[in-house]
Amino acid sequence: DRACLERFDARNERVIGRNKRAREIAGARGIEVIDLYSLLENRPELYSPDGVHLRAEGYALLAGRIARAIRGETLAQGAIEVV
Repeated sequence: DRACLERFDARNERVIGRNKRAREIAGARGIEVIDLYSLLENRPELYSPDGVHLRAEGYALLAGRIARAIRGETLAQGAIEVV
């Protein structure tokens, strides 16, 4: 439910800002950042009714992205994000 997620809009703006800064710092050091936030952004169907915790599909999406990163795969190498 989108209304539930809207309660967190102010926090989300902080997360976006912090993620941007993390990418800048990590990028300057040659470190990849796994952006999990963007996988879930504007995807209310992945959240439980409380708007905080994920449903199984949301956790599966995160797990898949982390597994691909561990294996050294990137989206540019043909990995596809699917839920």
